[in-house]
Amino acid sequence: MFTLLHINKVLYSLGSGRFISDDPMEIIHSHIAKQPILPCEVNSSIPGPLSDLVMKLLSKMAEERYQNAFGVMADLQHCKEQLKEKNTVLPFPLGSNDVSLKFNLPYKLIGREEEMNELILGFEQMMEQGKPAVTAVTGAPGVGKSALINEIQTTAALPLCPVAYADST
Repeated sequence: MFTLLHINKVLYSLGSGRFISDDPMEIIHSHIAKQPILPCEVNSSIPGPLSDLVMKLLSKMAEERYQNAFGVMADLQHCKEQLKEKNTVLPFPLGSNDVSLKFNLPYKLIGREEEMNELILGFEQMMEQGKPAVTAVTGAPGVGKSALINEIQTTAALPLCPVAYADST
């Protein structure tokens, strides 16, 4: 199955000359800890809007990424038309034709940056040491422990890492 993630990897690799690792743990670490270099900074022949399109595909926040392939295709088509007509790609609003095919409420965890950074730092240390680790997230009922774990799993692309948690209520 070919997904937007595959398109993302191909475009970024083609545009920047850099390949995203085949090692799942390295991909997770890169997604959490590193901001990718803009393809136009690596290769000055890449138009800024095309570079921005690739970065939109790489966004860490799911709601900032393209919601479906139709939006990516429309923006790539717009780039192609501009290149054909003007021999350049001028800045344009990305994602104007990108709509979600399903109803989603935007989700953003607010006020937990310190805890998120602490958990991400623990994950980075585990990656560097190459050893499994256990982290306990504790607190009173209803303070958002599960929301914090869920946010880290989605934001940090941790679905490839086994994460288990138990609710004591």
